[in-house]
Amino acid sequence: RNAKFDAITSTAVNRACEEGDQWAKAFLLFVALEQARVENSTITCNALISTCANSEKWDIALNIVNAMTQSTMQADTITFNASISACEKGTQWQRALQLFSMMADSKVQSDTTSFNAALSACEAGCEWEQGLQLFCMMQQITVERSTVTFNAMISSCEKSGEWEK
Repeated sequence: RNAKFDAITSTAVNRACEEGDQWAKAFLLFVALEQARVENSTITCNALISTCANSEKWDIALNIVNAMTQSTMQADTITFNASISACEKGTQWQRALQLFSMMADSKVQSDTTSFNAALSACEAGCEWEQGLQLFCMMQQITVERSTVTFNAMISSCEKSGEWEK
């Protein structure tokens, strides 16, 4: 019997690749699906971006986001959160902040995870002032701050020698 391979199956395989740190296999599957004209969804793309983030393949994650914005697929909060996280893990704080801005420009709702990922990127880049702006913005727009939020801000100040702030 022929098994139907669709976006749902692809997402499940992608998650398995993520757990096994097999980003290249997940990417090849994604390309094969496109070539077979199986419609990839936002969920499929988000799974691949997440796999790339966990493997520190920020550049591939950004390529996927760019491809999404040029297609009919809608990037969502998860898309941006995973992409910002990929940039953070790749010490690409400037790109992480660009994605964060792009999120607002795209009218995609940011959440605590979005801010935490951007704050962590600032922390990794020793950009405490950028992080402080994000931290203050959270209060202004009433986004809940978590333990991760405070830890990232404190660590950012500490790494930059600005602990008294």
